[in-house]
Amino acid sequence: MKNGALRKVRTLVGYAALVAGVGYSMQALAVKPVYANSCNCTEEQSDAGFFCYNHFNRNPNLDYFICPIDLGGGSFGYEFSCTSDPQHTDYNPVCD
Repeated sequence: MKNGALRKVRTLVGYAALVAGVGYSMQALAVKPVYANSCNCTEEQSDAGFFCYNHFNRNPNLDYFICPIDLGGGSFGYEFSCTSDPQHTDYNPVCD
């Protein structure tokens, strides 16, 4: 009787390990890929402010700044708009 109970416990532990392993594998395979980019977003935001300062009445303020963005073809960049730009143009330079 003791051998039968021990065998059931071993079987249950084996099934639990199998289910846990399959569950972990499914979760690991469902992870979204991470794309490497060369953007230093702090530096790029500073560059965007410098651009606005030089082109729009010495005002470095940004309407918005998004970094990084995928520009396609394996290149990454950022997007911004200058507060003093009367056209509110969206700029999309490549990260340097």
